[in-house]
Amino acid sequence: MTKNTNKIYDASSIQTRKGLEAMRHTPQLFLPDLETPGITHTIKEIVTNSVDEMLVSPENNVKVKIFMFTQEETGRVQFLVTDTGRGVPILTGSSGINPFYNCMVIPHTSGKFNQNTYAVAGGQFGVGHKITVATAKRFTGVSFRPEGVGFIHVVEGVAPSEPTLFLSEEYRHFQTGLISFWEPDKSVFFYLESYAKEGYLSLINFLREIVYFRKLDIEVYKLERLIPEKLWKTEDPNFLLQEIEKIEKKSQLVWSGLTEDSLGWIRSYWKLNKNFSWKREIKFTEDERKICDDVDPQISKRIHAITLQFFYIKGDRTGGCFSLVNFVHIPDVKKSDQTKVVLEIMKRAVSTHIEDKDIKKFFLSLYNLPLYLAVGVDYEGARFSNATKTAWVDPEFRLVYMALVSHWLEQTDNGKEIVKEFYDLIQSDIEARYNESLGKKIFTKSNMSIRSLLGDMDKNFCDAKPKDGNRMNCELFLFEGKSAGGGEGYDTEHQGTYPLQGKPKNVLKGTNGSFSEALRNVLEDAILSKILYLLKYDPREKDTSNLYFGKVCITPDADAHGGHIASLLLTAFQTVTPELVNMPGFFQIIVPPYYQICLDKNPKYRVYIRDKDDLPSWCAEHIFTKRLKIKARYYPYLNLPDKEIESEAYITFTKILFEYGLIMENISNRLQISPEILEALCKCTYYLTPRTMNTERVRECIMANRVTYEKDTNTITVSYGETDIPIPLMFVREELYENVLKILNRLKWREWYPVISTETINNSKETPISFFNLYKLMKRWRDGLISIKPLKGLGSMDSKDLTYTCMDPRNRKALIIKGVGDVKRIIRLMEKDTAERKKIVSEYFS
Repeated sequence: MTKNTNKIYDASSIQTRKGLEAMRHTPQLFLPDLETPGITHTIKEIVTNSVDEMLVSPENNVKVKIFMFTQEETGRVQFLVTDTGRGVPILTGSSGINPFYNCMVIPHTSGKFNQNTYAVAGGQFGVGHKITVATAKRFTGVSFRPEGVGFIHVVEGVAPSEPTLFLSEEYRHFQTGLISFWEPDKSVFFYLESYAKEGYLSLINFLREIVYFRKLDIEVYKLERLIPEKLWKTEDPNFLLQEIEKIEKKSQLVWSGLTEDSLGWIRSYWKLNKNFSWKREIKFTEDERKICDDVDPQISKRIHAITLQFFYIKGDRTGGCFSLVNFVHIPDVKKSDQTKVVLEIMKRAVSTHIEDKDIKKFFLSLYNLPLYLAVGVDYEGARFSNATKTAWVDPEFRLVYMALVSHWLEQTDNGKEIVKEFYDLIQSDIEARYNESLGKKIFTKSNMSIRSLLGDMDKNFCDAKPKDGNRMNCELFLFEGKSAGGGEGYDTEHQGTYPLQGKPKNVLKGTNGSFSEALRNVLEDAILSKILYLLKYDPREKDTSNLYFGKVCITPDADAHGGHIASLLLTAFQTVTPELVNMPGFFQIIVPPYYQICLDKNPKYRVYIRDKDDLPSWCAEHIFTKRLKIKARYYPYLNLPDKEIESEAYITFTKILFEYGLIMENISNRLQISPEILEALCKCTYYLTPRTMNTERVRECIMANRVTYEKDTNTITVSYGETDIPIPLMFVREELYENVLKILNRLKWREWYPVISTETINNSKETPISFFNLYKLMKRWRDGLISIKPLKGLGSMDSKDLTYTCMDPRNRKALIIKGVGDVKRIIRLMEKDTAERKKIVSEYFS
């Protein structure tokens, strides 16, 4: 590689961008894009600050006015936002920093971090207002306060060293509030010309989201001219207010929040051209706060309002969701707790009215509720998952919210009435879709025979040859590839094999639930059509009396690819041949072995393990019980004799112990704290909170030389000799309670501790040991005696072993499908096994 000697790279080459300059050079970090949504987002950041003022003091009748100035011939657009809220404080505090200046231009500065100031504000990062300032060609902010007036002018991200303040008596009589006007910079944003023409529609759509649940006094004005130049330069409050009043008289009012048709807007949001045939609403009241207090009183105090609205349109099968959190729209409903929880509980409540077991199974697994749901939450301290606030996931709030919604829909008279009304509306649709899933609907048939559609039999197919001629006792094994196309010594009389050699088509793609379209996809797919030919079955005739095989055994490889192939096959059969799926046991998923274990690391002595439960059980039975005796020695207060752990109890104990050891190792790696210290801390979790902290008790439990506690950071420092180990209690307590103690309680660790004797220790001498050290000892025994080989494909197995583990009815493990209701359950089980195979290899045998 040629060196570039003309470029100098030294200390002077390193630069640091701060504040508005950094935000102006990387606006994509704070905006959805640099086109229309990004421009609208900069306006949203200013407007939501004004809306937060409206919500803080609704009795003060705060008003917000938004002016949009456009000049189409030059493609320039400017904005002016005024509100009559409290304004931003302008007097310098004891820290010597001016709050008005910081709120305007210093990132991560906000009055919303203190929940006493803004109870239900949507802001949480302190960067929204600043990104608007940073990306503006010029920006002016004016704060009217009881103590005076403050001005600040920013040009292309460059701010003055301090704001201009007017604090004399003549400047203290103005109505409090905040005025912001700015011009987005063409060098930052694209397509400002198109925004000048129709951009205000995007702005109005955002405002309609805000006022959906509550009418707010917000007005939008439009002018086909720019802000007068003298207004950008003035620092005279009287002149500024007079000019804005003149602008308002010349402006065209294009939207008002007080006259907004919320019901019409929500229909347009969901792109509906029909009126709702049913609508119900539930609102949170103080009488229901006790329900939340019982779950978590601290979270309950932070709930201010919750509104649920249910809609239904007769004949509609789609449904939709809309949600606001602190008047911030959350478009990513898949990650939003507030919508998922309601839909899950509503579905559960509706299922109680379904009496037929098969229909209920179909409803819970396959049916999508045709429910339109609008949710509004005012929640103190809401946490959003990204800078643009498109998702909100709060596990603490979810538990309280789940209890509240469950109470509403399943226990109150009003909620039960809503559920019953909704069930009555969709009952016929549930039954109709269930019947469609069973293939009971009659479709137009082609004149072509299925034999002509499918072509000749594949040469890779090995047919079964029953001597008695009874084909219903024959099994068809579907393998993934040619290398696994049947093992050595299988039952050729009653077993046929066929290698798929590829991945079948997703027959549901682009069908919109149409049986005829799905059938066409099946017949056009080489793999699926060949399977139908091998079965001698025509899905259009639905005649199961002349099947060529009495059972189909899908035998995928033990990896994600094999699981996906099996899922596609089941989906296709469930869609076009539900009558075959409803024949109990006709379709089976053969679960292949996941590992090959070699005893003493010798390939000649191999054993195959299939399930994750088999791995620790096998190790316990063949390794640990022969080399390690374990007794449970009870603590003196129980006054019980020692008890040796044997047989099934030994296996169960080993499985739980390895689960415990893996979790301790993972936590230790994340927190950089030794597992031995974590295990010792489990004995004194009560003393690990600021209120109950007892450093002497903690020191005794972990046998340290010294323990000190930092209350500000909620951290203890553990000293062993000259080594100091900081331990953040906030994370440690959470890990101990959420993961470690749950497993230790299964071991009943407060009642006893293990005592061991091994071949290397005199059997008469028993050694006490901690649970984690026992895990390390057993792991060392195991790793020294066996080797594990993960099996990816069946073709890598010995042919005799393949026959023994997957084809022999006496030894194979199969997931039996008894009907269409089992398909989704079987797919989930299969995917779970497939996903956890790698997890077990990487964790249990790492």
